[in-house]
Amino acid sequence: MISPIQNRATDHLRWMCQTWWQFNFSGDQMLALIPCGNRANLEKVKVHPNLSVLTVQLLARGELYAELGLFVINKILEPSKEVALQLLESGRQNSQTRKLGLDMLRQLSLHHDYVQLLVQDGYYLEALRYARKHKVSTVRPSLFLEVALASNDSQNLAAVLRFFLDFTPGFRTTSDYSTYCRILKEMNSTVSA
Repeated sequence: MISPIQNRATDHLRWMCQTWWQFNFSGDQMLALIPCGNRANLEKVKVHPNLSVLTVQLLARGELYAELGLFVINKILEPSKEVALQLLESGRQNSQTRKLGLDMLRQLSLHHDYVQLLVQDGYYLEALRYARKHKVSTVRPSLFLEVALASNDSQNLAAVLRFFLDFTPGFRTTSDYSTYCRILKEMNSTVSA
């Protein structure tokens, strides 16, 4: 059951976000959310994740990335998958914001999502190391193999194949293994010729 304090804090935060959105207040005025967020944290009030997502959207819309970083670092925005994904989305315009989203996924132990995003960003070797360390076996090998192939580096493709041979039981009998082994042989014969 939601306490009266939770209702008041949530309503106050919702009102502040809507007001800022409607009247396009400055970043200094948006920083008025800090006391509300701090108070919610001190009183252990659970703020609905959608309000935190809205706060991320508003700060990013106003290009207040430094303030957004402070909200995340100081835990004014409570870590959640929804907030992390919004940080990643907003991070298209700001790499530090994207990094905050990735860090939040990692802190929340959302290993599968973290590995997938690393691969999508082209950091597939880092993603492999992370997957091995945290025993993430839910990511499709083809995702890594496609990115390694796109790098046009036979050593990287060989490293990815070796990883899945060592890490995934039965990988040698999959169609991915035979397809990418053939491609690797073709890449190496082209280099030799």
